[in-house]
Amino acid sequence: MNTVFDVAVIGAGSTGATIAAMLAERQIKVILLEKALPASTGASAWSGGIFRQYEPDLALLALARLVPGSAVVTRAMQESRLKTGVEIQLTSAQYQHFRSQLSGSALFSEEERKQILAGLVPLSETGDVLRLKDCEGGFSAVRKYVTDLCSYVREHAVVLERTEISKVEFFADHIHLHGDLSVIRARFVVDACGAGGPFERSLEGIYARTVPFSRVYLDRAPERPVISYPASTYVLPLSKTLIQIGGSERHSASSLNGLPRTGQDSETLLRQKLDDTGIDTRGFQLLQQVVSWDSWTRDGRPVIWSTGYRFQSIATAGDDRFRV
Repeated sequence: MNTVFDVAVIGAGSTGATIAAMLAERQIKVILLEKALPASTGASAWSGGIFRQYEPDLALLALARLVPGSAVVTRAMQESRLKTGVEIQLTSAQYQHFRSQLSGSALFSEEERKQILAGLVPLSETGDVLRLKDCEGGFSAVRKYVTDLCSYVREHAVVLERTEISKVEFFADHIHLHGDLSVIRARFVVDACGAGGPFERSLEGIYARTVPFSRVYLDRAPERPVISYPASTYVLPLSKTLIQIGGSERHSASSLNGLPRTGQDSETLLRQKLDDTGIDTRGFQLLQQVVSWDSWTRDGRPVIWSTGYRFQSIATAGDDRFRV
């Protein structure tokens, strides 16, 4: 390939597709590379996510409330979301701590603080556990989001699927990315590969982690997603009778190859999680258990950092808005 691109983005998951679409929207010469098909590997492969306005980490809450400076990304986000509300379960102490932190935070205006608290509607209280409805939250179809953005990039720039980068060479003014049948040249490279890719990463920066979950049949699934902090899990309704339950055991490593593909919960533990969240377990039938993977950061906050020759390579991880 003779073209020298301004930017090559490796990885067509939610992060890579977002970055590539925003660059294409600004008429920057960009190419999006994917070793398989868009949204077909890692965490993006599973069609479901929870978006919400409640977040105990106020820095993440501020990020979640930001409006993207891109009409393309904003439209894709809106069209992939179904606002059903999200049930948030937390202890009285956790909720009081959140309110206290919010009241003294410089990250939000007084009006924003009022909006956040007004959006958390009390549902009930059982013992020390509060159930709140996050009215602005709901279900996010990650696959649709990614494929819509990739369609835009394909129309306005270049998308190469089934192209795995096996070798990277740094030169004075550009980088060579060696694929199966071609060499792609770019001035800058964005590593959005998720858990695995051609670049070395520091464990203190971006690392690979497992994302385990189970899918279960119930006679009746809950009406909206549930995030339970006391039970350390989430429940995502995928249909009227199918739910997804977050796994208990997560692992991290410096690369995908170092991740153990273990962490499946027993049926007893899954039933206990549902009981702890107040969900009726009648009809319970375990259908599927999956250990997926993605990239993350130590504290869960998004990061963009530079590596390689003259900072020509940029690594990204931790886009919390599109993941469960």
